[in-house]
Amino acid sequence: MAGDPEVIGKSITVGSSSVTVVGVLPDGFDYLDNDFDLWFPIALSESDFQNCRSHTMRVVARMKPNVTLEDAQSDMDRVVAGLSDVYPQFLTGWGINVVSMTDEVVGEIRPALLVLLGAVGLVLLIAAVNVANLMLARTTAEQHEMAIRTALGTGHDRLVQQKLTESVVLALGGGAVGLLLAAGATKLLLTFAPENLPQVDQIGVDGRVVGLRIDRFADYGSAFRRRSRDERGPHGRQRVLAGSRTGP
Repeated sequence: MAGDPEVIGKSITVGSSSVTVVGVLPDGFDYLDNDFDLWFPIALSESDFQNCRSHTMRVVARMKPNVTLEDAQSDMDRVVAGLSDVYPQFLTGWGINVVSMTDEVVGEIRPALLVLLGAVGLVLLIAAVNVANLMLARTTAEQHEMAIRTALGTGHDRLVQQKLTESVVLALGGGAVGLLLAAGATKLLLTFAPENLPQVDQIGVDGRVVGLRIDRFADYGSAFRRRSRDERGPHGRQRVLAGSRTGP
């Protein structure tokens, strides 16, 4: 369609049939790992409704609010029981299984993915705590220098700006290196991914998550600067001097 935004409602020829376009799915959309180019509504004839020999159809439905899988399964069991009375020769021993879309897509690999998510989160937490300790130790070591610079007349805003600049440079540099390592490691690990790993083609560094983290980082920096401004004045200066005393 050459990216035509007005394609909705137009007629196109597929095979020998003329069909009307009613929607466009996003690029990369797939249904249960089935990569189709076109989707058509089911067109059942009267004879199709009398055919009870096919038991391979999968149906996707959205449940009403407050309806559980158990409720839906019970409803389907009643439907099957009624049809079995009408077509016992075709439906005896057959049924309808109701499962969530998450279980259908993720399946048995869900526990392993949750363990992996927990491990990644733990590693991230350890790294964050280590970096925070290093920053705290460096700030503690520089208290004497900060006290002297304050006594010599260096403004509070200048000191805050210096610390913010150091933190921003460190954070951006470390973040950039981390993103490069993450992108390279992801491509490498995907070559060893098992075949039953769902949605493996969608695994990668998500730009939306990166953008959100950058936005949160900017908010934290602004909040830190506002708090530092609230502490400036005679009392804030006295705290800095008092914290730097190492002798009589």
